[in-house]
Amino acid sequence: MNKILVLDTKLFMLRLLQHHLERAGYEMVQARNGEDALRAVQLNQFSMVLLDDSSRELFDPVIALLRMTQKHIPVIRMSEIPPGMLLPRSNENEIVLTKPFSPTQLVSEVRRLMPASI
Repeated sequence: MNKILVLDTKLFMLRLLQHHLERAGYEMVQARNGEDALRAVQLNQFSMVLLDDSSRELFDPVIALLRMTQKHIPVIRMSEIPPGMLLPRSNENEIVLTKPFSPTQLVSEVRRLMPASI
């Protein structure tokens, strides 16, 4: 099963994302702060990261750590800011999913970017 690390400070968003990702067949590990995220990275191998862009500064060290061992790990940044107004992507395997997005949109992007195998 492909494991996704979801980084968001909002519990309701984590629960909503978990519902839709697990229904689509993915395993999700959630983190609401940098400490939980670093612990999750030390204990797990992830296929992808979903990141709330408003919390990006909090979680950027986690992404950097992940990319030390998994250089091409896909990252989906969930943002309320239109893509043209965001900071540049830090990696070619990073996309922006503009809020609000539908569950179908989310699962479609996850499937599109998910590596074939780990």
